[in-house]
Amino acid sequence: MKLSLPFVQKLLIPELIAKKEFSQYGISERDIIQYRSVDAAVIVRNAPKIKRVENKRKKILIRIEEEQAAYIQKDNRTVHMIQKIANSFPQCNVLVLPRYKSQIMQLKRLQNVKVLDKVTIGSALLQSIDVFVGSGGTMTAESALFGIPTISYNAVPNLVQDYLAKKKLVVLESNPNKIVSLINKFLSSDNKALQKNARKALSSMEDPYKKLIQTIKKK
Repeated sequence: MKLSLPFVQKLLIPELIAKKEFSQYGISERDIIQYRSVDAAVIVRNAPKIKRVENKRKKILIRIEEEQAAYIQKDNRTVHMIQKIANSFPQCNVLVLPRYKSQIMQLKRLQNVKVLDKVTIGSALLQSIDVFVGSGGTMTAESALFGIPTISYNAVPNLVQDYLAKKKLVVLESNPNKIVSLINKFLSSDNKALQKNARKALSSMEDPYKKLIQTIKKK
């Protein structure tokens, strides 16, 4: 950002992020336009609705963090957490969505875990699961706005995740034992209140694309 923002004419950001978070890198606050939404809302709104196929085995999806990014701590305990979840829910399909080939090789050594090693459409996958355990990135936000019980093990702390947690759409928890307890709670509930809350939050958000078009036309 330090290199690019001084050359940016207009910057669009979610309203929940203060302008000073970007103006400190060289762009004037008057050139920062905020929108009342989060980026994941665009994905959720435009995602084709998938008819859910009822299955006796519940699905738990775990998303691996962006471990090769500079902002990730390398001493994570994600593999231990995944195995803990798999051991605690043998009656469920525990799915793991990795990012890199090195992760795939490591994860395939785990027991009672299905590693999704093929390209998949995230929005379609999310609509087929019962609980999502994410690292705090975009997919965590998507899951929350779809109304899926969502736990973040907070590998990527960020303002969007904190906002969704305040809205009670995401639960932040890094302790594997407590994560197992939360999953058990979600699986034994119909989660209708959560789904209603997610629909309300999504409907209150504006379309950032419209804001972008308005900004371009004003130039």
